[in-house]
This record gives sequence, structure tokens and C-alpha cells, in this order.
Amino acid sequence: MSLFSARIGLLGTASKEGLVEKGQADFTLSHVLPGGRGLKMEVWSGKRPNSLDEIWRYNENTTGYWSQWIDSLPYIFPNEYDLFTTRTKGFFVPTVSGNFSIYLHCDDRCDLYLSNSSRPEDKVKVAFQPRYVRNYFQLESQKSGAIFMEKGKPYYLELLQQEYYGLSHINIALFQEESSFTADQSDDAVNEIQNILAAYEVFDEEQVPDQEF
Repeated sequence: MSLFSARIGLLGTASKEGLVEKGQADFTLSHVLPGGRGLKMEVWSGKRPNSLDEIWRYNENTTGYWSQWIDSLPYIFPNEYDLFTTRTKGFFVPTVSGNFSIYLHCDDRCDLYLSNSSRPEDKVKVAFQPRYVRNYFQLESQKSGAIFMEKGKPYYLELLQQEYYGLSHINIALFQEESSFTADQSDDAVNEIQNILAAYEVFDEEQVPDQEF
């Protein structure tokens, strides 16, 4: 079993460190096509939506808009940034097939959407964090259910986030029950070694020869 901290690698253009530590998966984005410069993050300053769904109504003409490309997670915002919302979108391309659970952690609240394809219109909410928490494990909603994904297939993802005051960040982690990666390939993978203790008793055997009368 392995829980990997999220990291983004640029597919085909940079070192393949991947989403998980040291090489298991990649995020990419280029509009709505896999392959590109990383993840596109759109930011709207001075926003306090009642629901994160309201962010979908924002666009480039909405007051306070700006955007950037990010190439790694976790992404930590500058400390002076307060009262803003973000929409970050891209593609997850696993380098192995299997069942994955996705963990979400942000400041202050966020929703994570994932498609079963590369199509944005197929996205569904798979995890959410409705308030500030210290880590990945405080709320059941921060973890998705088991999701089967195929090696090399791009899956569209989208992350909505809102920050009030103080430090802010976004991060994603993957959990895969069975992984072919070893501790030599990832700091977060564990080579499981089981020590088996065998106990037995030894008795001296006495043989009595047959006697003929």
C-alpha cells in the first residue's frame, strides 16, 4: 500500500516525476486536449461565493481575473493573497492501470471533479473539503471512492477552491493498494518484508529391535 503526495510532471517536456512521488503519473493541460504545459489555474480576486459552483459562472471578463500555468503540487499561494477563488484544470494520465483513491487537501475549501474520459462535460465530483482542516485525513469527503483508471489514458480533472485569509494552498494525493513501485523508486513506497517464525519440537527417537523367541 502506498499514499503518494501529489506532484505534477509535464508530459513529454520535462522529467517524469509524475503526480505521485518519483514517477507514477502525470498531469497535463492544453485547453481541453491532453499534453501541454502543466495545469492552468484561473484566479478571481475579491470573491466570496456562497457556493463553489458559482465559480463556473466566472470568466475572463469577471472583475479580478488573472491566470497562470503551474507545474507542481502542492501549490502554495503568496502569503499576501486573501479573499480569492481559483479554478484549476488539467488531465491525469496514469502510467499504470489500477484502482486509485484520490485525497484532497486545500485552504480553505475546495471541490475536486474527475471525468472517466478526457471530456470536461463528463466530470463528476469525487471529493470535497467544505472547511479548513489540517491534513488529508480529517474528513471522509476528502477521499474519493476507488476509481479504476487505465494506463496511458487521459482523465480530465478540475479543482475549485476558495481562500479567505492567511496561508493558502492546494494539493492532491493518490492511494493505490497494489503498486509495482519500490522504495528505491519512491520515498513513499514501502517494501514489505515479512518475517516468518517457525517453531517445532524435537524428540529423541528410540528404536527397539524385534526379538524372536
